[in-house]
Amino acid sequence: MSIHFIGSDRGQAGKSWFIRALVEVLALSDERIIVVDASTDKQIGMTYSPAFNRAFNLQFSTSATYDLDLLLDLGLEHTLVVKIPANDKQVFIRWARETEIESLSFPCFYWFVGTGKEDYPPEILDLFGQQAFLVENHHFRENFKTFDQPDFDEMKRVILSGMIRNPVEIYQIENSQQPLAMFLTDPKIPLLTRTRIYRLIKGVAEGIELISTHSSHRDRMSHYAGHSA
Repeated sequence: MSIHFIGSDRGQAGKSWFIRALVEVLALSDERIIVVDASTDKQIGMTYSPAFNRAFNLQFSTSATYDLDLLLDLGLEHTLVVKIPANDKQVFIRWARETEIESLSFPCFYWFVGTGKEDYPPEILDLFGQQAFLVENHHFRENFKTFDQPDFDEMKRVILSGMIRNPVEIYQIENSQQPLAMFLTDPKIPLLTRTRIYRLIKGVAEGIELISTHSSHRDRMSHYAGHSA
C-alpha cells in the first residue's frame, strides 16, 4: 500500500486540516486507511474521523526505533497517513535515512505544509525525490507571492484553501468525530463555514488529481524515452 507523511517547519501551518481533507479524498477509493498523529498535544480520536483512527501512541522524539518501524509493517497492507510535528522533523529525517525509506517495496510520500516563508527542506527532497509535494496554506497567500524555489516542480503543489478560523467552529468540528463531508449538509453549520469546508476538500482533491495526472504523463514519457534510446 503506501505511507503519506505530513510535516512542516512550524506549528499551526495547517497540517491537521490538510490531513482531514486528504483522508476523506483517499477514502473515496480506499477504505484501508489508518491515521497516526505523532503529536503529543492531541487525542487522535478528537481530530479525525474515528473510522480511520488507531490508538498508536508514537512520537518520533521519544519512541524507540522498533516502535516506529510499526509504521512500515502497517504500510504493507494499509494506506497510512502520518502527522509529523514540526519539532520532530530532524528525528524523522534520521529515522527515514536509517530505514532507507526511498527503497521500500511500497511508495512513501511527503507532503510539506508551508506558509510561504520557508523553503522546502532539502533533506526531505533528497529522501523523497519525486514523491515530495508542497501544500500551500493560502491563509498565508501573501507570503507565497515571494516564494521562489527553482528546484521544486510547480506541478506538485496543492492549494490548501477554505481554512476554518473561528475557535468555536474548530472545537465543534474536532469534537464531533465526524468526517468533514458530514458538515456540508448540516443546516446548523453556517453557510460560510460549509462553503469553506467544501473548498478545502475540493482543492485537495483537485490538487491530488493534477499531481497524479502529471506523474502518469511523466512516467509514460520516461518509458517512451527508454524504448527509443
